[in-house]
Amino acid sequence: MTAARIEIIEWLSATAMGWLELEKGEQVRNPFGGRQSRIRAGALLRKRMDDLGIHFDDFGRDPDLMGDPIVLRGPKRRGQGRSLPIPAGEPAETYRNEMLLINRWLAGADIVSAEPDKDGRFRDDGDRWLRRIFNNGCLDQGGRLYGGFWQGMSESHRLESISINQEPIVSLDFGQCGIHLAYAHVGAAPPQGDLYLIPGLEEMRDGVKKVMSSIFHRVEPMKKLPRGTRGLFDRRLTVQDVLAAVLDHHKPIGPLFESGYGMTGFFVESQVLVQSLLRLRDLKVVALPVHDCLLVPLSAAGVAKGVMRSAFKEVTGAKVDIQVDGLCGAAVARDPGDSLDQVPWVRVLQEG
Repeated sequence: MTAARIEIIEWLSATAMGWLELEKGEQVRNPFGGRQSRIRAGALLRKRMDDLGIHFDDFGRDPDLMGDPIVLRGPKRRGQGRSLPIPAGEPAETYRNEMLLINRWLAGADIVSAEPDKDGRFRDDGDRWLRRIFNNGCLDQGGRLYGGFWQGMSESHRLESISINQEPIVSLDFGQCGIHLAYAHVGAAPPQGDLYLIPGLEEMRDGVKKVMSSIFHRVEPMKKLPRGTRGLFDRRLTVQDVLAAVLDHHKPIGPLFESGYGMTGFFVESQVLVQSLLRLRDLKVVALPVHDCLLVPLSAAGVAKGVMRSAFKEVTGAKVDIQVDGLCGAAVARDPGDSLDQVPWVRVLQEG
């Protein structure tokens, strides 16, 4: 992807060459009237690929050309944060090396997305390069992992179409992760049961979940319900009514509400995910991250649950439940708890 790429593409698409077909884009003043340039394989390239038996999944990506796997962005202005230089030294070097290990591991894994998307196009399952994006100009804010063909898919489509090592996958996520992280942050134990079921708002759980996510990230008092949530609450309730009920049920973490804590929570969550991925790599278990979730082969679900619990306990000092979703209600046959010592799969993997 050098500065000469446009000229090279034009050469390859010339009539005398026939390697590519180029449909040039167009810039217009109307922001909705422009058109991007499109490139597709030409007749000669398709014939040569057929002659040599080359298929789409034979193409890979050179990690040395994929850029820095850690990104630092400044505070958001009008919804966007400007990219900033990465500070030299630690902890950037550790974060970078961890992501390079994960990316090189995923690059060589047997991961297939067999089903086309809703438009009938097959996904590029070689798109596995992950970047860890930090926020607010700090390497202890944000840090979630982005990228990879699977992150743009719906949860159901992931479970239906992705296979790892020719196995179906299951989705493992930290149950109600954001609230558990907040309680761990203040050193308190959360209430028993569903943390989004607030007394008096039991029928409005979906709205409560959105409100709690919002108040962790806000730095100013919430004067109205988040956009799109009004219909999730009883019309008679005001935003003050909702906030009072939430605060009454979650008093220990009240100081974190409207404090800008959200990106700190994301950072701790991302630390847990990265440590889980690195441990699973050591155990030769392929896992695909989606924020607070991992996709793993069905046969490795028990191992992955134990690893995720262990990583959460080590990073936060707290315990957490792992929720498992799969096709047709696929479930994990055993529960390894917080210890991996009794899991036979781990012993087999460790022994070779």
